[in-house]
This record gives sequence, structure tokens and C-alpha cells, in this order.
Amino acid sequence: MSPSISFLLYFWVGFLCIGTLKFSSYVGGTNVTCLERERQALLNFKQGLKDPSTRLSSWSGDDCCRWKGIHCNNKTGHVIKLNLRNSYEEKFSSRKYIEFHRYDMNDDFEAEFKRSCISGEINPSLLELKYLMHLDLSFNCFGGIGIPKFLGSFDKLTYLNLSGSGFGGRVPHELGNLSTLCYLDLNDEAWLDGYASVTGDYSSRLPSYGLHVDSLHWLSRLSSLQHLNMRSLNLSMAADWLLSINMLPSIRNLQLPNCYLPNISTSLQHVNLSSLLTLDLSGNMLGPGAPTWLRVDDPSCSIYRINE
Repeated sequence: MSPSISFLLYFWVGFLCIGTLKFSSYVGGTNVTCLERERQALLNFKQGLKDPSTRLSSWSGDDCCRWKGIHCNNKTGHVIKLNLRNSYEEKFSSRKYIEFHRYDMNDDFEAEFKRSCISGEINPSLLELKYLMHLDLSFNCFGGIGIPKFLGSFDKLTYLNLSGSGFGGRVPHELGNLSTLCYLDLNDEAWLDGYASVTGDYSSRLPSYGLHVDSLHWLSRLSSLQHLNMRSLNLSMAADWLLSINMLPSIRNLQLPNCYLPNISTSLQHVNLSSLLTLDLSGNMLGPGAPTWLRVDDPSCSIYRINE
């Protein structure tokens, strides 16, 4: 399955998941503004970041609900969504632009990506955003720092996207405390999608810093999880990976390609994956045959569905 198709699938699942949350974003004309302690928390967070493209230049003034990437509940004023996904693709969103500059597009795209990257440290001041439901830090340049353990303290979080952001080291078990989470993307093998989707060149991968897990037992506590992407995370030490995933009653889309998985069990005593729609296990050494508890849809890309 190509990354562009995967992206559309991820977007669809994420949209369904987010849609059930009924976000109440800030609406102009209301009298509700953000709370001062949350505004100050965001400013403290900003101080630890490097922002060469000045994406966060709007982060000034009294009403943080008007800042770029921030959405607030229009009744309470609490920040409920923080979206700092790299906006590098906006400049190159035009198909005509990409086709016209096809020969020098790769260099332009990589340079633009680096200029639009946010890097630095993630300040725990974010914990003041006690009503945060959506956090997207994808496609940034955090240079191998670890995923902060305190992210596991957002007890209302339903969406977490850290895809392609240059995190390294062990994935913290504290993420297992996110009992309301329904979308988790830890993809460690990301492409410059706008360029790749038009040219078909998927060689422009973002830097990877060896993100890995030693156990997936924490994953079994995410009872609301519907979408999970762990592409290219090293799961070779996670002997409990299948058992942990089998304890996810709501999982619908599961992406585990290129994860150094050991041989998969051909049978399970109790299959608890009744909600699973798609499963990508490509690029792993799983043995010659598909598990008996799965129906193969496309052997060439290891997309499976649960037996009906």
C-alpha cells in the first residue's frame, strides 16, 4: 500500500474519530476568550520552541483562542485543540506548480520543509491545558528528543499525532494512561507527501532517530483506540505485541509495517479484534503463511481483514 493511500485512510479514520467529539471551536462574535492561565501556558511553551518560519507570530495578545493552531470551546474558553502540524505543503499544494518545477522540486521541497519546521523543547507548561482533546505535532524537527512522559497526563485527549517529528528513544509507557484516546500516530517513517503524491517519488523521507518500544503492555489500556500507526518503530523487543493488540476492542485501522516483528502466531485462542478493518504488516518477517484468524485481501502489501 503506497504512503499516499495510507494517508487518505488515516485521514478518513481520524475524521470519523474526531467527528464524534463534536469540537466546539472558537466562533467569531462570541464573548468567550481563553483563560489567562492557559494563555500563559502557551506562551511558556512557545519560549522553548525554535520557529524559523514565524508560524507562531500570531501568538500574542490577550485572546489565545484567536491564535493560529489553537481552538477553544466557545462556551468555556478552554483550549481543546493544539495543531502545530508542519504547514510546509501549503506552498506546494498546487499540482500545476509541482509539475512545472518537477526537476528541482525535491531540493525546493526539502528546503521549504526545513524552513517551516518547529524544533526545540516541549515545555510541561502544556499540562495547564487540562481540557485538551486534540494534539498534533506532526512533521516537525525535534532532533531525537524523547516523547515527553507528561503527554500521558492529558486525560481528555482523543487525538495524538507525533508522526515524522524526529522523536527518538523509547516510547513512554505513560501513553497508556490516555484512556480516551482514539487516534494515535507514531509513524517513524514519513515522506514529504505533497511532492511524493504527485511525482511518485517516495525517497524523500524525513530523518529518523530510532524510536522504539520495549513492551506494548501499556497499549492494552487504550480501550477507545480506533487508529494506531507505528510504522518503522522497532518492536523487536515487544514480545507481547500481539497479545496487547488483541486487547484493543475498538481498533479499526492498525499499521505495523517495517517494525521488525517476530513470527506471528498462526492462531489465537480468543480473538478480540472484531472491530478491525485493516491491518498492515508489510516489511516484517512473519513466516510463509497468513494467520488463520485473518482473511487476506492483498497479499502483495500485507493488508488483512478479520475472518467473517
